Amino acid sequence: MESEKVKNRRDFILFLEGLSIDFKEDLKKNKNKIDGGDSEWAHWYVGDFLEAMAAWLKDSEEFKNSSLSWKDLADIIESGKFYE
Repeated sequence: MESEKVKNRRDFILFLEGLSIDFKEDLKKNKNKIDGGDSEWAHWYVGDFLEAMAAWLKDSEEFKNSSLSWKDLADIIESGKFYE
């Protein structure tokens, strides 16, 4: 599920489950090649993933003065996948 489709708690749970599956499939496809390969994931370690989420949120103007929705939470978590 794409973050744009997250509207409520149930969608958010489905999003997280889908992201987990995506990570596992990517890891399997790249045969544990943490550096290199055709991975869509820039961060393979939870610490790096969390750091990328925090950096994306700091750099994003989108959430500076607003309450967060389920979709917003999905966007933030998804950012950990790619943001550097």
